[in-house]
Amino acid sequence: MERRLAAVLNADVVGYSRLMSADEAGTLKLLKAYETGVIEPTVAKYKGRIVKRMGDGYLAEFASVVDAVECALGWQAHTTEGDRPLKFRIGVHLGDVIAEGEDIYGEGVNIAARLEALSQSGCITLSDDAFRQVRDRVNVEFYDLGEHEMKNIPRPLRVWEWRCPTAIPRRLQNVTLPAIDRPSVVIMPFRNLTGDPDMEYFMDGLRMDIQNALVKVSGLFLIASGSAYAFRGAPPQDAACTLGATYALESSIRAAGKKVRVSAELSEAVSGRIILAEQFDGVLDDSFDLQDEITGRVLAAINVRLVSGEQAKVWHKTLKDLVALEAFYKGVHAFYQMDRESMQRARKYFERVAEIRPEATVCAP
Repeated sequence: MERRLAAVLNADVVGYSRLMSADEAGTLKLLKAYETGVIEPTVAKYKGRIVKRMGDGYLAEFASVVDAVECALGWQAHTTEGDRPLKFRIGVHLGDVIAEGEDIYGEGVNIAARLEALSQSGCITLSDDAFRQVRDRVNVEFYDLGEHEMKNIPRPLRVWEWRCPTAIPRRLQNVTLPAIDRPSVVIMPFRNLTGDPDMEYFMDGLRMDIQNALVKVSGLFLIASGSAYAFRGAPPQDAACTLGATYALESSIRAAGKKVRVSAELSEAVSGRIILAEQFDGVLDDSFDLQDEITGRVLAAINVRLVSGEQAKVWHKTLKDLVALEAFYKGVHAFYQMDRESMQRARKYFERVAEIRPEATVCAP
């Protein structure tokens, strides 16, 4: 065994279990592509070595802390630019390690792993020992996160953070929001996978259509767009839990010529369980029709769970018109208030549905 001072880098993929659950083969293929195309050449460029791979995690060793941090910055620059499917967390520490063969052990390795766990998606956390070596040598800004207690580490350690452009401000993370007393949704910023900046208008319009439709649903609380944008690039479950939302809606857009495909995923915040995962295909010439279709189906999926249970599953298949669907859900909501005035409102809503879609037979839930 040999003891030596080393700069230790620990990294892993954000939301790896969720990605594997959704697409195991595709996620493994993508991770391998990152490994050969980004991770291995970047580590080699800064004179480091990958000690071992641990599923979605990587442990690397460097002789210089500056090289380790420059490597981490290069790594994150390649994996966080644009709307890439994989995001990483990275921790860097300067400390004593025990070398045995090609592997390294000891407190220095453990601290790097704890730092990685503190990192935000796309960001880098440093121990105070590592920060002192790079603060005047690496031309980026680091934020002081104060002292942190770490599992199996005897003393609190001061931690510093480099924040990527999509980082969540720590002041938002540390705020305890009051509990929302009714079902709520955060609509995450849409991911543009087309590579075409002109598609941003379509994404913004689609997001606004869905937001406007959802906000009209009685009893549903919608997280403000500004708050949602503060979490751009973060896992949707993290954003929903931090903002107190019941559900998170995440979407991405791909395009080939005039053809466009929108993928939408609605998940529960606490459990992470996906309750809607669909793809919508259309052409840009009919973008408004596509927006209406996606808006209606997301609205229906949420209301199936929030308002009318099994009954809504029957009706949203019949009521394709968004206005009729909205009136129906408002009628169901009023019906379940179970008082005379609410029943009268419910009847008006159901009569409105009958006017819009006379071929549909509307009855009370």
